[in-house]
Amino acid sequence: DPSILLRLKENYDGAEPSPNSVSAMNLLRLAQITANDNYFQQAQNTFIHFSETLVHQPSTSPQMLAALQFSFAKPKQIVFAAQPADADLKTFLRILHKPFLPNKIILLAENGDGQAYLAKRLPFLRNLQPLENCATAFVCEDFVCQLPTADPAQFQKQIQPTL
Repeated sequence: DPSILLRLKENYDGAEPSPNSVSAMNLLRLAQITANDNYFQQAQNTFIHFSETLVHQPSTSPQMLAALQFSFAKPKQIVFAAQPADADLKTFLRILHKPFLPNKIILLAENGDGQAYLAKRLPFLRNLQPLENCATAFVCEDFVCQLPTADPAQFQKQIQPTL
């Protein structure tokens, strides 16, 4: 917009997180979802741009710090092979949301358009299918997956945070 005289690079997380903080986290999540390193590099550039603030006034940017922490973490990538309305899937989601797991990516392989779209970026998703017609969880880290499970108790063990 030519009428804008000054383009601000907002970094203060007030009552709402700054657009740059949200953007950095979204870029990191997209990097995990698509295995596209360009997204990761863009997030890193954001951190570099705001590094002075992060070092000298960290309390002004808590959401940016959360994104920075996410960039160092190894998020769990959790893929469910199921239909959105499956009761089994709802059981898995209840288990997933009980512990505090801030660094997670959740994807659904529903054997439809969404799965086909994601498989263009992450080919291993192309052939994911539920085991024995039950919702199935694939718990991965760094794109390396544990054995798939349709057992909620086994899934709960797989997602336990490691200390």
